[in-house]
Amino acid sequence: MTEETKAPTEQTDESTAKSEAKPNNIDALERKNRELLGKLKSEKEKREEFANRLDKIEQERLESQGKYQDINKTLKERLESAEKDKKDQVDRFRFRVIDQELSRAALENGCKRPEVILRLLEREEKEMIQIDDSFKVSRDSMSPVIDRVKGEYPELFEKVSVTTKDIAPTRDIPSQQQQQKTESELLEEYVNNLSK
Repeated sequence: MTEETKAPTEQTDESTAKSEAKPNNIDALERKNRELLGKLKSEKEKREEFANRLDKIEQERLESQGKYQDINKTLKERLESAEKDKKDQVDRFRFRVIDQELSRAALENGCKRPEVILRLLEREEKEMIQIDDSFKVSRDSMSPVIDRVKGEYPELFEKVSVTTKDIAPTRDIPSQQQQQKTESELLEEYVNNLSK
């Protein structure tokens, strides 16, 4: 074999080996990722179990000493903390739903970049939008917000084009004779334009 024919086969062998090595590397990384996520999950479960056992031991210690007021106080604190966490989660979800509905309404009104509108709106404006317990947003409470943004930032909205399916043309359409100019007329126009 000549050197010219050896070189391309060596290159294809190397490129094939590299392309096969990439999926192997990706598979290995995915396996390692799953392994680490599994360890993280088990460590988190162990930590929660340990915290629960520690709380139970503390509660038993306080009960044995007759300090029921302290037990009651710690249980109330835990309940308040859990309620606060739940309220925060509901609020985050509520605002996520409002953001999605605002984006959808902005797109329906011809907005080119709804994510910009979401950044422009203040939290107070989003809180004014009514949402029921099943997380359905009232379109009536959302339209003033969209209208205000549309008035203040018209560059974010496309102009709505009128469809011409049902509209007859209003201007006269020139006949073919009027459209076709002779070569001499075109030449005359060109010369006149050059002389100007």
